[in-house]
Amino acid sequence: MATANESLYSQSWGPLDTLQAIPGPLEKPVPYFITAFLLFIFYFSVQQEKPSIASNAPMLAPKPRWDFTGLKVKYDFAVFGRAVMIWRARQKPDEPYQVNTETGELTILPPIPYANEIRNHDDLSFDRVLDKKWGSLGENGNAHMLVQNFHAYLPGFEPLREKNPYKPALKHVIRTRLTQFLAKLTVPMTDETTKALNDIVGDDQEWKPLVVKQNMVKIVARVSTRIFGGEELARNDKWLKITSEYARTAFFASELLRIFPKSIRFVVHQLNPFSWKLQGQMNDARRIINPIVAKRRQAKKAAEDAGEDEPEYNDCLEWCEEASEEPIADPAVPMLGLSFAAIHTTADVVTQSMIDLARNPEYFDVLRKEIGDVIRTDGWNKMGLYKMKVLDSFLKEVQRINPISMAAMHREATKPVTLSNGLELPVGARITVSCQQMWSSQVYPDPQRFDAYRYLRLRERLGAGNDGAAHFVSTSPEHLGFGHGQHACPGRFFAANEIKIILCHLIMKYDWRLTGGDYKPKTTTFGLTNETDAKATVEIRRREIDVSPKA
Repeated sequence: MATANESLYSQSWGPLDTLQAIPGPLEKPVPYFITAFLLFIFYFSVQQEKPSIASNAPMLAPKPRWDFTGLKVKYDFAVFGRAVMIWRARQKPDEPYQVNTETGELTILPPIPYANEIRNHDDLSFDRVLDKKWGSLGENGNAHMLVQNFHAYLPGFEPLREKNPYKPALKHVIRTRLTQFLAKLTVPMTDETTKALNDIVGDDQEWKPLVVKQNMVKIVARVSTRIFGGEELARNDKWLKITSEYARTAFFASELLRIFPKSIRFVVHQLNPFSWKLQGQMNDARRIINPIVAKRRQAKKAAEDAGEDEPEYNDCLEWCEEASEEPIADPAVPMLGLSFAAIHTTADVVTQSMIDLARNPEYFDVLRKEIGDVIRTDGWNKMGLYKMKVLDSFLKEVQRINPISMAAMHREATKPVTLSNGLELPVGARITVSCQQMWSSQVYPDPQRFDAYRYLRLRERLGAGNDGAAHFVSTSPEHLGFGHGQHACPGRFFAANEIKIILCHLIMKYDWRLTGGDYKPKTTTFGLTNETDAKATVEIRRREIDVSPKA
C-alpha cells in the first residue's frame, strides 16, 4: 500500500517543472529589443515598490539587504514554500510566522486555535482579499494571489475582476442555484461524462497509455460546461479548449507581469506574449458565446409573442441572466470566471484520485461493489451519490494528503487586530491558516499512510446525525481542503457531485494501473499551491464486461 510520503515529500519543485505545461505563446521568441526594453524599465523602477504591511510574528528567511528587487525571496518561496511550511509545522507547530511570498509578506497561522478564531472575525476581511485576488469564488484551490499581482484590471483578465457588474448574479448562482438544482443536474452530468469518456478515453480493451491530467481537464471541462453553459457549448471544441487553457494562460501571463513594479505593468502587458494569448482567448470566447445568448433571447421573445411557454435552460448561463437586473452584456466574463474557478481544481482532484487508486488497487473492488449496489437501488440521483460512503471517505483522504493549497482562510485586517497569544495585525496585514493539521499524527493515526477507510471509521464513531465532520464537503480546522467558516468554497457541493460522477464512470468502466519504470508521479509545488503531476501517465483499458451504471 502506498504511503503519503510518495505524495507529500516526493514532489517536483515548481517553476521549472511547471513550465513543461506552458500553453504555447512562446513558440516564437520575443524579439531581443523588447526583452532589453523590459529589463531597462524594470531596473529603473524597482525603487518605486512599497513595502508590505507585516504582523509582529517572526519572519522566516527575511529578505537580504542586497536583494533590492525582492526576486530572490520570491523565487525561494515559490520553489521551497511547501518544504518550509512542512519543516516549520514539525519544529514549532503552535506558533505563527511570516514568510516573504511572491505577493508580499504573509503571516501563516496554525489552525489551532486560529481557524475558528478568525473564521467570522468582523475586522478580518475575506472580501478585501478577494477584491485583490485571482477572482476565485471560494477559499479552496489556488486563490491566494492578490489581484494587484494577478492584474485583474488589465484587458484579458476581465473574468477575474471582483468588481464587475455580474458579481452579485454569479455569487447567487454558485451559492444558491447550483446547490438547489443538484438533484436535477445529476443525470445531465452522467450523460455528459459518458459521452466525454467515449470520445476522450475510448473503448479499447487492450492496455494503452493515458496522460491523466490533460485528459481529465478535457473531461471536466465538458461536464462542467454542460452545466455552466448548456449542451451547445459543451459540444463546441473551441470553447472547451479556451476554458481548459484560460486559467493556465492567466497564471503565466501574471507570473511574468509580477516581477515588474506595479507602475509599469500596463506597459509590460502590451509586450507580454502570454497577455496576447489571454486577450485572444477572451475575444474568441465572446465570439462563441454571444450568438448563443442572442439565439436564446430570440427564442424566448418568439415564444412570448406567440403566447407559448418560454424554453427552459437549466444551466448557469440562464441563471445568471435571471439573477441580473439587466441582460448580461458580456456573458463570456461570468462563464470564463466559472470555468477558471472550477475546471482545474476539479480535474486536479480527479487526477489525484486516479493516481491514488493506481497506487492502492485493493480499493477497486470495494468501490465497484458500493457503486454498483447504489446505482442498482437508487439510480443516478443526489441521494444515491450521498450513499456512496466509501467513495466519499476515499475522496476526503485524497484531499487530506494532497490538498490543492498548503493554506486556506485568507484574510486582510481592516482594523488593528490583536489575536489570542498576542499576535498583532496592523491594517492591511495579510494572514492565512496552514493546512498542517491534515498531516498531524496528533489528529490522524499514521498520517503518512493512505487509508481510504479513515473517514468511514470516523463516521461510524460519530454515529448517524453527528457525522457531518467526516463528509467530503465538510470543513474543520483539521481538514481545510475547502476552506472553513462562512467563506468556505460555496461550490464544493456541486464539485463533489461532479467528481463522484466522473469517478463512478471511470471505476466501473475501466481498469488502470501505473506505468512501469522508475518514474513516479510527483506533486508540483509553486508557493502555497500544490498541483498533481501533469506528466503522470497510467495504462488504461475498457473493462471486458460492461458493468457501467445505467441512468
